[in-house]
Amino acid sequence: MAKRVAILGEVASWHVKELERAFGVRGWETAVVDAGDFRAAEGLLHRAPRPEVLWVRHLSSGNTEQTIFRMDLLYHCAFQGMWVINPPEALERAVDKYFTQMLLERADLPVVPTVVSESRERILERLDAWGTVVVKPLFGSQGKGLFLLEDKDVAWRVLTMLGKVGTVFLAQPYIPYRRDVRAFVVNDRVLAQMERKSGDWRANVARGAVPAAAALPARARRLAVEAAHVLHCWYAGVDLLETAEGEWRILEVNGIAGWQGLQRVTPFNLADRLAEEVDHALGGHRDHKLAGGSER
Repeated sequence: MAKRVAILGEVASWHVKELERAFGVRGWETAVVDAGDFRAAEGLLHRAPRPEVLWVRHLSSGNTEQTIFRMDLLYHCAFQGMWVINPPEALERAVDKYFTQMLLERADLPVVPTVVSESRERILERLDAWGTVVVKPLFGSQGKGLFLLEDKDVAWRVLTMLGKVGTVFLAQPYIPYRRDVRAFVVNDRVLAQMERKSGDWRANVARGAVPAAAALPARARRLAVEAAHVLHCWYAGVDLLETAEGEWRILEVNGIAGWQGLQRVTPFNLADRLAEEVDHALGGHRDHKLAGGSER
């Protein structure tokens, strides 16, 4: 009997099509559920038979009530016995940079110093102390909504503008680095990695950074795996900086990690490997908790 996977995402996206192809090749029945239509997603709970796996490739934005309901829906799918990838508690941890930072610090992992505050004056104090600060949104990806602040007058104006729309400021010192690396962690191991080369201070492929093949030392690989584990991510894109002094720092953890740029410098097909890993886990080849039944 064929196994079944539902993919929650943007129907026309490259990643959804790659996952659909990769699972289909392995004999899975696949169903793509439009992330923008949560009435369709809610229908997953009433399908007979239900999918064994729900792959969360995208979550559409909404108001507070809609967002909470959509996360509740993922928990409900997990309670019904579906293996939700990544599990909802991992998505809650990874989407919130402040929550991520707290958990990584509690695990004694090396992170970039971070201050989170609603106070403009608190961030200006950090500018005085650090000389240059990077201000980020709590929720966001692909380098969007970031500001590099060096001049105090400019910083005052930017922070005042952001404060008027209720922004919570997440500030970090700008750290000169040798390499900006993305480690693609799957099932407690680094499956692939790349260095992102950019003339801009933001090394995001979505903003024009060029992916390049990279080798990672054992120390960096361990940090990436530990970071994904702390956030309960079965797979994750872990962003690491190698500082000018040769030390490694965890920058961010992406719980709905893309791999289109990484695929360009990886000699094997990543979607095929992801489907293979899921097959192995469901077949009992790896010790993994399949049905996310965890409470909040």
